[in-house]
Amino acid sequence: EDSFELSRLLSTTTTTFVAGCPNGGPIAAVTAPLSTGGGSGGGGIGNVSTSGFGSRTTIRIMNNSGKLMAAIPFPPKDFSLFTGTQQIQIHRSPGDIIAIGFTSRCVLVVVLRDSLVLSYDLLGKRVLPPFFALIDRNGERNLGKGMDLLEARIFEGGVAVLGVDMSSAVVEFLDEHDDPSYADEADVTSRRIVPLMPSQSDQSPSDGKEGKLSASASPFFLAPPPHYAIITPLPTAMYSRSNHIAF
Repeated sequence: EDSFELSRLLSTTTTTFVAGCPNGGPIAAVTAPLSTGGGSGGGGIGNVSTSGFGSRTTIRIMNNSGKLMAAIPFPPKDFSLFTGTQQIQIHRSPGDIIAIGFTSRCVLVVVLRDSLVLSYDLLGKRVLPPFFALIDRNGERNLGKGMDLLEARIFEGGVAVLGVDMSSAVVEFLDEHDDPSYADEADVTSRRIVPLMPSQSDQSPSDGKEGKLSASASPFFLAPPPHYAIITPLPTAMYSRSNHIAF
């Protein structure tokens, strides 16, 4: 009974996340409950998280004078994850949000409890398709299950995340102004996230095996997309101990 009351309290008690652009400019704000009111895992794919707060909220982007620039409904109406050759509808609630913040390129980053990352421009348009910063290797492979997070920190270049298993990763948000050779020379374990082209929406994934970085510099080096991200997993103390690695 006590645990139920605590869960109910957390799901009806709200917090407001506020973030500003690193070098001044617009700010973003969203109000969400402290908990989803259900189990861990951010609601899962195909399962709706319940919360006394309600099932929806709005992420607002405003200029310095407080004028509304964009109102982003959360969760989005068409919330899909591209994994393998599948397009899977996913469900989240406001309580799944654990961090929001801007990069130095004014990209708004929203991180959810299961490491799902969303990104928007200042007008509220999606920059990259949703992707997991950490993939739960024990989850169902075709569903692309994410790893629950202990912490997420958004910085000028992207976001760093720490999973419940102490695994960690850095997500770097880059654009067409960056040197494309940086992406082509990234670590072999990295994943590259690129925008979905209209013709790719039902066939080409933006995350997973096909997103692995390749040593080839061909089309990407010659014509990098307007926005892209590189996810680099980082060795941690626990990983080092389990694999007998010394620094």
